[in-house]
Amino acid sequence: MVILKWPCFYVSSLKASFLSKEVLQTFRRYIVLSMFDGALGGYGIIAGNFFGGYLNRETIVSSVMGMAIALAISSALAAYEAEKSALENEVGDFTKNMFEIIYELRSRMRKRLAIATAVIAHTLSPLIPLFTAIVPYFVVSDPYAASVYALFALTFYVFLFGAFLGAMRRANPWLNGLRYLALTFLLALICSFLGAFI
Repeated sequence: MVILKWPCFYVSSLKASFLSKEVLQTFRRYIVLSMFDGALGGYGIIAGNFFGGYLNRETIVSSVMGMAIALAISSALAAYEAEKSALENEVGDFTKNMFEIIYELRSRMRKRLAIATAVIAHTLSPLIPLFTAIVPYFVVSDPYAASVYALFALTFYVFLFGAFLGAMRRANPWLNGLRYLALTFLLALICSFLGAFI
């Protein structure tokens, strides 16, 4: 009878691990931060080409895709190393009774799942805004119009990031979103100056 309960224990532990607050917070944190990195990096590439007058579709698309792959790999490695080192620094004490050992095992299972969640979120989330940005170059034939649409989409992502952070801090999300929107306009201004002088 005890043997039959062990699979149920592992299934319930895994279910609890997937729904744990720690895993959900890790997923939300990493997916938002990585989407911001992808959106702002893509904005810099497209705005630099746009204001510099280099409106070649193949060049912009290949640059954004190259950045997407590099950012996904580096973000995944950074998330893995950060979460793994945090897990390894916690020393478990197994001089406990059976219930405490089971609790410790479930806790470590949740933390391992949090590592996997962080890596997946950090890998995929920067790709979302970057692949959204290159869609107009395949839909619209004019590279000038495609660049405008792409910059508008990335600006919207940055605004959502600022609004989300504002809501998390219980600040005004709209005001915080506008602050991050000003950041994209500053980046566009820098790119326009660079395009004028290079």
